[in-house]
Amino acid sequence: MHFSVAIPGYVATDIFREDRIVGAKMDEVLAKNPFASISAEQAAQAILRGVEKNRRHIVFPGYA
Repeated sequence: MHFSVAIPGYVATDIFREDRIVGAKMDEVLAKNPFASISAEQAAQAILRGVEKNRRHIVFPGYA
């Protein structure tokens, strides 16, 4: 049995749509993020490639 752990960077999803930082607008906070986000499809492809190669740790993109 093999296990893989995916360690993604910022993935463009709606997880941050709810404001969780008091007094801040999430659109403004995310706009100041120095790291680019990747699409959910790109994340899924990276995870599948890692699983196909039996990687224990699947870290993506390069800044993560």
